[in-house]
Amino acid sequence: MLAFFYYPVLRLTWDLHRNVLGLSLVLLSLAFMRRRRRLSFLLAFLAGLAHHLSLPVIGMFLFPDIIKRDRVAVGVFLCSVMVWVSVLALGHFLTLLSQIAITHKPFYSYTELLVFLLWLFVPLIPFLVVAYKDLKHFKGLLSWIFFSLIIAPFLVVGFRLLLMVAIPAMIFAYLGAKRFGKKGVFALSVVVIVLASGYVVHVPPGSIYFSNIWPDEFWKGMPNGFLLSSLPPRDLYTAYELLKWLKPYLNDSTVLLLHHSLISAAYLANVSFSKVVIIPPYQDIHIYLNHSLMLCSIVYFVWYKPGVEPYHPVTPPEGYRIIKTLNNMAIYMYLRQ
Repeated sequence: MLAFFYYPVLRLTWDLHRNVLGLSLVLLSLAFMRRRRRLSFLLAFLAGLAHHLSLPVIGMFLFPDIIKRDRVAVGVFLCSVMVWVSVLALGHFLTLLSQIAITHKPFYSYTELLVFLLWLFVPLIPFLVVAYKDLKHFKGLLSWIFFSLIIAPFLVVGFRLLLMVAIPAMIFAYLGAKRFGKKGVFALSVVVIVLASGYVVHVPPGSIYFSNIWPDEFWKGMPNGFLLSSLPPRDLYTAYELLKWLKPYLNDSTVLLLHHSLISAAYLANVSFSKVVIIPPYQDIHIYLNHSLMLCSIVYFVWYKPGVEPYHPVTPPEGYRIIKTLNNMAIYMYLRQ
């Protein structure tokens, strides 16, 4: 339980819900693998449906067993592979239909990855050093950590693999703390709770650790505040009101450019998604705007007003006309030249 209070895991549970669902099903599948095979296969299948990173986690954990040709491990892995490949194939087909293909670039260089990883786990280093004798008994967890470090720089969501590494890292840290008895476990608990309180409610001294002391680009993986990983409710409600006002103006000659953080507001406003282009995380809005203007003559974009610092660093491209504002948000309109 202590592992789930470590702040990288809190960041997952707060904002990345499908990721957490997939990871939970993966852990359940692995727990039942030796006792109830059919249930383990089913859970692995559902994990693949829940999130696309479930397969890499299963594969990384079971790699030592797979190379030994363990039939149960191979079966669990294949159950996740089948649905994963099917979902990817469908996603590729839908991407082609959307007429917009965006190339995803790797998020991290290896240097950034190592610095980010060090920042995430430096509070656990004393406990991990003490636990080194126990590492050889947990080949699956070691495999999970090792392959996460190898794969993360090549995925646009590679930071999530590093956040999930907090679970095996916390298991090893707990084993190290147990070597000091109750005092060691108490010390580890204090470290975790202090950091969690600093991250969630900005209570010192834990909050000092999140005072913009890491590189600026790390906001993508670990915002320096618990609520900064999602738009504040007041802004989401403002976007909903603007989208509701804009709805009658959406037709065959228009495209609504929608930031991914506003999808729920668009659903609440009952906006038809047939003419909506969604901007995924960390993508360049200019590319989506240019493609949208090739499809239609008018493009609308609901976002923060100029001069208001957004929770997601997206700046509307030049050439817009603001047609309506509400609180600290606005509707931007772009016309095909």
